[in-house]
Amino acid sequence: MVSTKNGGINMRNIKFRAWNMQENRMMEWQELRNEIEILTDVLENFYPYCKPVMQYTGIKDNNKKEIYEGDLVQIVGNEEDGLFKVVWSNKDSMYMLEDANKSFERLCEYEYIVKGNIYENSYLLEC
Repeated sequence: MVSTKNGGINMRNIKFRAWNMQENRMMEWQELRNEIEILTDVLENFYPYCKPVMQYTGIKDNNKKEIYEGDLVQIVGNEEDGLFKVVWSNKDSMYMLEDANKSFERLCEYEYIVKGNIYENSYLLEC
């Protein structure tokens, strides 16, 4: 995240592409999504005790801590709203915040503090 003069936030797009050496061509993101799912399956099978694989969102919280899928975050200035779970939306092809009512918001709209994650701090979701 980069702050701008007017106080807004510019975020870089996180995109992927890969050179397919077998077919001698570039593969764009839509094609790679299937390949990434296969790679995730391989990683989860190779390390069956390490799943799911969680991706860094490309965003850091106010303490410069990296935000990953599965993290529990609080919106700075809106503490009364509680915690949000960071999830990937296949439908929207972006990271979203999921609240206790299963409502969703875009991850990049606010400033955050990471409070934990759904694996090590699941009790925080019960509050």
